[in-house]
Amino acid sequence: MSPNIQNEILKLLSHTVLRLIQKQIGNNAFAIIVDGIQDISGQEQESFCIRYVDEDLYPHEDFIGLYQVDETSRPAIAQIVKDALCRHGLCMSMLRGKTYDGASNMAGKYHGAQALIKQEHPLAIYVHCGAHCTHLVMQAAAHQCPIMEDALIFVQDLGKLFGQSMKCRTTFSEIVHRETEGPLKVLHIKPLCPTRWTDRVKPVKKILDNYQLILETLEEIAITRSSGDRKPRERGLLQKYRQVKTLLGLQISLSIMEILECLNVALQGREQTISELLASVQRTHDAIQKLRCDTSFERVLATTI
Repeated sequence: MSPNIQNEILKLLSHTVLRLIQKQIGNNAFAIIVDGIQDISGQEQESFCIRYVDEDLYPHEDFIGLYQVDETSRPAIAQIVKDALCRHGLCMSMLRGKTYDGASNMAGKYHGAQALIKQEHPLAIYVHCGAHCTHLVMQAAAHQCPIMEDALIFVQDLGKLFGQSMKCRTTFSEIVHRETEGPLKVLHIKPLCPTRWTDRVKPVKKILDNYQLILETLEEIAITRSSGDRKPRERGLLQKYRQVKTLLGLQISLSIMEILECLNVALQGREQTISELLASVQRTHDAIQKLRCDTSFERVLATTI
């Protein structure tokens, strides 16, 4: 089967799925979720999702496509939203909600894309993306806690070092192979995602689980294999990772981020309702409040020591 025929089949299947979604929505109310992303070529594309409820009031969330944009100005974003909905046969007058991130071109109160759409369709209420709000809360909280902020910076620096230095990755693999019994596990130390704060649980946990191996790697690199421009950075990282303060900062970060990660997963649930989301937020608030005591800190400190 030729590539052209395969692409044609995929196109027909996608059109069938989109028609089914359109039929399910009909003339009922719906909401949209729009977010911009760049593809591998650097071209800006807007992803569109539709949220609606069926006749049994069961919530649905369906992805309907990626749309290439030549510019990300406020009018351009507003126009592509209208064009996308029109292309799928969805009536703008039934639009009841729209969710974007907090960027000014999307969420600006007076001149953002949401404001331009609301001028024509006042019933379309804008809601700031809950997952994005969680990221902003986590970021602001981390910046207010120096020990936590510094520890996460060191994680980022370590990820960059492993990404740039083949010698560092090779040394780490050798130490893991030497120290680990049983099947060899391939471990990758990567930089943190700069925008997705709640996605930092896995990288931080990976470093904590392999802290001694990472420390041995830095020691061997800094003492026996270090050379060139990276030498000061490698020795600096070794000094930082030898400090108990760094380990404590990572443990504190993990205890908080694990709670917020659960909230983040709940906020992005395709079938979540507002009442369930509010309950998730309250549970997260209660869990974090329980950490604000000497007992919780002593537990984290004991894990560190």
